[in-house]
Amino acid sequence: MSGIEKQQGSYLKNSNLVINKAVDPPVLEVLCDISVRLRDLKIPFFLIGAVARDIIAATYGAKATRRTGDLDLAVMVKSEEEFVRAKSALIDSKKYSQDPKQEQRLYFQKTICVDLVPFGGLENSERKIRLPPSHTFVMNVRGFQEAYEASNTIDLGEGLTVRIVTVEDLVLLKFIAWNDRPSERERDAEDIAYIFSEYDKFAPDTFDVLYEEHTDILDANGHNVDLAAIQLLALRLRPKTKPETLALLQEITGTEPKQTKFVAAMLARKMDDGNRPDEARKRLIAFRRGLG
Repeated sequence: MSGIEKQQGSYLKNSNLVINKAVDPPVLEVLCDISVRLRDLKIPFFLIGAVARDIIAATYGAKATRRTGDLDLAVMVKSEEEFVRAKSALIDSKKYSQDPKQEQRLYFQKTICVDLVPFGGLENSERKIRLPPSHTFVMNVRGFQEAYEASNTIDLGEGLTVRIVTVEDLVLLKFIAWNDRPSERERDAEDIAYIFSEYDKFAPDTFDVLYEEHTDILDANGHNVDLAAIQLLALRLRPKTKPETLALLQEITGTEPKQTKFVAAMLARKMDDGNRPDEARKRLIAFRRGLG
């Protein structure tokens, strides 16, 4: 396996040992409960969002960031009816209640927010979905199918396993989410800035790959290993990304005014090397270079 073909579709090492460090006990309880209920319905899903980020970070020793009490799960369904059946199974348990304004959102015992994002059979040709029953709330699920296919597995203990997005695909999904609603999704840009700054921890083979297989990437970035690591991240993402999704990523990261807007959103978070527009732009340009 080459350094570009980063291993995916496998168990995250020692995930059962780090899960309690990465996830607060009430959130873990909800994740286990939903896992059992969706498994019984034979509905596949995978973990995305901030909890996924925290689990991957804890697994590989990346620097901790803000914790969240929210769960984001992407649910692969064949139809609207199957999505409604999944939600109804949770609500009928009396543990979950429906958010009155957002159809994808439930609350566990009125405290923990759970977003169930359907993908698969509900998507239109633009990879967007209209959530039942009102069909007024539109979400872009571009990249979800690819991310599910590349996802890894974590061990929750007691025979329970859950699929979890890879860090590379997490970056992809966050770019797309930010692009859909820039004014509402600033945290996605912040999370990408965080992953950029810690990617060598998320992918421990990064420096070996750069120095043994991709000195060309080091050369392209003036031997700045942080920028080279970010280009490697994008290079790893590129082969498994569908052409239309790759084109969207290239547009977000390489054209104006989107590039400048994204840099501004990244700067809402202080990075380890300073809260400077020039550094944030260099990182975004390195990522764009890796996309080809």
